Amino acid sequence: MTISLAGLDRLTRGYWRTTGRPVDLAGEHSWLRAPTSSGPVVGDAWLAEAAEVLGGSVRRDVADGGLLPSLSVLDGPGFRATDVRPEIRDFYEHTLALADGDVDGLEPTLPARG
Repeated sequence: MTISLAGLDRLTRGYWRTTGRPVDLAGEHSWLRAPTSSGPVVGDAWLAEAAEVLGGSVRRDVADGGLLPSLSVLDGPGFRATDVRPEIRDFYEHTLALADGDVDGLEPTLPARG
């Protein structure tokens, strides 16, 4: 049996509507809010939009930039960056190097769903 991504999406949404509970994304559960694409194709525009909401910016003039300057900024109770596998840490700290600095040329693998 095969199922399309759209079918899987409908099934999981139905499951969570049946078994889940309401959340307040503007208040208590705001940590659950995730960036979303504002158009039908998921590109990299969401990065600038998310950065603006958080009071940050996206710098394209950094040859070896990452999503985080160092994974250790996330250190806290229950998490230590030094415990993360090196290749995962490298992804977060050197994202542009992994894309050869050309994030505009990356093709999305899944269409955005509304």
